[in-house]
Amino acid sequence: MQYLQTRVEVGPGNVTVVASGEVDLGTTSVLANAIADGFARGSRVIVDLSGLRHLDASGIRVLLGAARAYGSRLVVVVSNPAISRLFDILGLKGVVAIAPSLPAARDYLRNR
Repeated sequence: MQYLQTRVEVGPGNVTVVASGEVDLGTTSVLANAIADGFARGSRVIVDLSGLRHLDASGIRVLLGAARAYGSRLVVVVSNPAISRLFDILGLKGVVAIAPSLPAARDYLRNR
């Protein structure tokens, strides 16, 4: 049984990687591959984590690596308060572009 499901949706102006479930050491490759697939399909990617129940340090590491590699062409949707707090505690909100919703993420990318 896989605890993380992802899908890649190509839309006008961006690609959205939708993740649901849990990101931990056993599922980080699924997230990393989905992000790579997103960038293979388009130059601007939204990673929607709204459906996540859990994100650990290994998942944060994947998102940091993607942010370093793709810069402002990547934005992450974080709507779960616990996961948002994790980004706050680690001081990552200035390192990884974060949006509270898909419309806000689309606006972010449109203005880049």
